[in-house]
Amino acid sequence: MKFFIFLAALFVTNISLAEKTNIECRPAASGVELIAEGGMQLSIPGRIDCQFSYELIEDVDGLKSEGIFIGPTESELGPRAAFTVYVRPTGSNGFELAGDIPVAANQITKGRYQYVEQEGGGLYLSYYVIKDRKITLSPLSKALMIEGLYCISQSRVTNMISVEKKASCIKKLRATFEKPICVLTADNVSRVVARSQCSDVRL
Repeated sequence: MKFFIFLAALFVTNISLAEKTNIECRPAASGVELIAEGGMQLSIPGRIDCQFSYELIEDVDGLKSEGIFIGPTESELGPRAAFTVYVRPTGSNGFELAGDIPVAANQITKGRYQYVEQEGGGLYLSYYVIKDRKITLSPLSKALMIEGLYCISQSRVTNMISVEKKASCIKKLRATFEKPICVLTADNVSRVVARSQCSDVRL
């Protein structure tokens, strides 16, 4: 029971859902299948029962495409748990596997989600985009560094621990909790920007 309450809370707090259609889950020969009003049917291989969350979203990408978010099973829960997303564009007959979005991601707009994770001495923000029936990572990302010494070069901001001795640094910056460094990466080019640009990088 606690498992279902937990998954329901994830949808309410992180993924903002549109008006939903009732879906029924049934066992199938090679997994399970989801059946919704209007004849929608989706086969999900590899699942042995219906002990997971599932939601049908009427406009998942801002282009009126339908999407189905399949939640992780109890054994798949963890820091990197993810929703598996299927998308059916307007006029299409079937759903296609689009990819995964972390359970902890927050919806910004239709089809766009942001995800923050802590690793080492920093917080990292990445964007997941649902477009053309696929989920892709945006080339834009942010990092709020709160610990460590960093080498600033023309196109990189690198922790000095990972920098080769012969590497050339334009300057070096030390990040602390009181004075963090905000790093913006776009198209594989990283640069230090004003800390105010990392106001959304938080857990």
